[in-house]
Amino acid sequence: MKVKIYSGFAAVCIFLMVASCSKKEKQKLYNEVESEKSCLAEPSWFPHSQTTNPKEGKDSPFANGKTVTNLDFYKWSWQKFLWLTKPVQVSRTLNIIDDGKLKPLTILDTLPLFLVEDKIIAIDDAMREIKTRGGANVHLIYNEQACSNQVLQSNPDYGLEKTSYEVLYSLHTSPIMQQAAKDFIYQMETGVLDSVVNYKGFPVGSLELKVSWIDIAALPDGEVANYFVTKAAISRDGGKTFKVRDAAMLGMHVVGVVENHPEFVWATFQKKDMTVAYDFPNNKATASEEKLLFKKGSTSGIEGILFPNNGKTPTPYEAYELFEYGVPVNKDGSFMVTSQSEPNNLNNIKDINTCVSNNLKDVFKNYYCNGAVWLNTEDYKTAEEQGRMIVSLGNHIGSAEPKGKGELGLLRGSTNCANATMETFTQTFQSSLDSVNVSTLANCFSCHTAPSFKNYSIQSPLYVSHIFDAAVQRSNGSSDKEIELMKNKQVLMHFIEHN
Repeated sequence: MKVKIYSGFAAVCIFLMVASCSKKEKQKLYNEVESEKSCLAEPSWFPHSQTTNPKEGKDSPFANGKTVTNLDFYKWSWQKFLWLTKPVQVSRTLNIIDDGKLKPLTILDTLPLFLVEDKIIAIDDAMREIKTRGGANVHLIYNEQACSNQVLQSNPDYGLEKTSYEVLYSLHTSPIMQQAAKDFIYQMETGVLDSVVNYKGFPVGSLELKVSWIDIAALPDGEVANYFVTKAAISRDGGKTFKVRDAAMLGMHVVGVVENHPEFVWATFQKKDMTVAYDFPNNKATASEEKLLFKKGSTSGIEGILFPNNGKTPTPYEAYELFEYGVPVNKDGSFMVTSQSEPNNLNNIKDINTCVSNNLKDVFKNYYCNGAVWLNTEDYKTAEEQGRMIVSLGNHIGSAEPKGKGELGLLRGSTNCANATMETFTQTFQSSLDSVNVSTLANCFSCHTAPSFKNYSIQSPLYVSHIFDAAVQRSNGSSDKEIELMKNKQVLMHFIEHN
């Protein structure tokens, strides 16, 4: 099997003059933006090798809640993804035996920035740093999806070996967030920061990544070149032993703090054409050919993405997307009325995806933004006000209902935001598609809330980050198994609240 490795990535990144990207744009209300630009991406993003980290602080569009637009969040999402995946040349030293003597050997390689150890930090689910080994660029320990504990399997009829493979996951954070987490834990332990209820948020520049991967043996030979592929140390026993294999990147959650948004902006990216979206007018999901996550044929109903409950588990190889781009629709295909106006949000996603894809010349042109979600903080001017708002919303922070009748209507973006490879079985908590409506929509904030998974009376915007929550519990003496039980209890509570 021929494998196209990332090392050649930089060579194909050539400079493009994006003449069509004019800077004429309408500024509308916070959740309503239409663009007159023929290309929504900025020329400065290209070539990919030169993409810079987006502005996120007081000099960014997010600093003014009155003028920031829906499009600004998708621009941030794409620029951040491009920055994280830009090629960086690295050198590493390996010890080899030559003439019976141990000698150092320096090897040059090219990696995406998010896999460069001094740029982005590989961690476990309690923020403990993971060091690469055995010549691998990423370590893959986890196979269970968050909030459902289900394992997503590939369609065996799609791959070269006709064998089903597990989707695996890696976690990463920025040095800013890692240091802030250490500081907050110390402040809680010493009494400087209230450990029961506080309104602190992570600083601008804090970043979490969750990345999904699969063994390239799950892919047809001719498809491997369409994925970013790297050496991965894969463990099947919780990290005790590893085997180095070539792994293909399937998707990435880009979760970051920008000015005025301590809830994080939750953007998600995934490889094109891995599955299909549910066709509500025809009440079925259909694939005319084998897909990585969906077998050839049709299915009707929720079984392929069922949230496991009462002993019921999802039907294998029918993992479809409930709503394309996370934008909910009714049975007739019309837009569901939510706190986010449509089709402006959907058009921004689709248009910027097209523009970026047309201007990329490397393997990442085969990935796209599948949506993002955040809160409208315009009326909450200070960090204290924003923190209090997040805590006051509690487990209701992910509500997609429009403003009125007791609803604040703060959710923005793709109100049913999900990644096909990471939230496959939490795209809805309902046991039937008939029960999916605006009051039961699910998104990142369905699980990521201010209450700690240890105890709902312990609350802080910091606990929107599950890896931080786990790090706090670990510092308090809880074992990994005890932390897992806490998470499972929280999942059960979320399921009860959504049904």
